[in-house]
Amino acid sequence: MGDSAGGNIVAHLGLRAASEGVHPLHISGLILVIPFFGGVERSNSVILYGDNVKMTLQDTDNFSAVSLPGEGADRRHPYCTFFTPETRALVQSVKIPPSRS
Repeated sequence: MGDSAGGNIVAHLGLRAASEGVHPLHISGLILVIPFFGGVERSNSVILYGDNVKMTLQDTDNFSAVSLPGEGADRRHPYCTFFTPETRALVQSVKIPPSRS
């Protein structure tokens, strides 16, 4: 389970665990609470609700700029957005087991 940036981390680790296997550990599911994903293009919800009292869009852009590895990395980096061509291909390759009740 992860909230905000933690949701981003949970999504990436869950996908990696599902693609590589983590036996004997069994992951039943992931909980993403308002995961913090951001690409270069703004989604409608970010445009409508992105600026709030605690953090503005400029703040999140600045955090991305100082947090991403490598010269010239931007919000297209996989650490920022979960929706890269590589990630989409990985998501499609993962076999998600049926839920256990």
